[in-house]
Amino acid sequence: MRKLRLLLAIAPACCALLVPSLTIADSACVAINLGSFVPTTTCTIGDKTFAFTGLQLSLNGVLVPTLSNFVITPDASNPLSPAFTISPAPGSAITIPAGIGGEASLNFGFNVSTTNGSATISGLDVAVSGSVSGEVSGGSSISKVEATNALSSGPGVIFTSGLPEVTACIQNGGTFFLPGCVAATGTGSNSGSLAFATPVSSLTGIAFVDLGTGSGAATLTSARYSIDEIPQTTPTPEPGSLVLLATGLLGALGACRRTLFS
Repeated sequence: MRKLRLLLAIAPACCALLVPSLTIADSACVAINLGSFVPTTTCTIGDKTFAFTGLQLSLNGVLVPTLSNFVITPDASNPLSPAFTISPAPGSAITIPAGIGGEASLNFGFNVSTTNGSATISGLDVAVSGSVSGEVSGGSSISKVEATNALSSGPGVIFTSGLPEVTACIQNGGTFFLPGCVAATGTGSNSGSLAFATPVSSLTGIAFVDLGTGSGAATLTSARYSIDEIPQTTPTPEPGSLVLLATGLLGALGACRRTLFS
């Protein structure tokens, strides 16, 4: 009976070594309409864990768009650059028509971290596409569609000046270009990237979208916010080592069995 108790005590430990432990992971991110957004939503995009912490829509001189016009969509197509896009919800538009003049700005806060705690987050990317038109060339007013991916000093929608950020923008009209802007008449696109001096395991960020016009029009097609990472260098066990471990454990169980029934 003593030998049986010994075998029963050893068996669970052997099974724990042979069978990987099961953990409950956060679910994969899905598209979110900002009209029904719930702060602190936590989910995964690729191998990164995101927590969406808050949003704020500011309108100056315009009545649209509303939060329901925006949708956030995850993008895990590039394993080394998990991302999300801000774009119009199906059947709606994010636009300021010509002749109105005004500005619409969206701040969307997020936290992102590596799921295994490794310091592999290496930078930020942003890309924007849309349409700008109707401004007088060389005039004082402009139309722009701008997207910024930035670090923040706190959760929610805190936009902190002086912290690293990257901007992509298309602009129509004006006597000079705003930082990160390129000229466009009609449909256009632009992108930018920022590399960190030292990779990190987590960051607090903010996604910023801004549409502004003078006498022209501005329409957002999409703004994409990517979190770059470097490949992990942590060595994984070689198959031969795993075979040797399993063989040794099976041998130990066999010895216990022989001792039990001898």
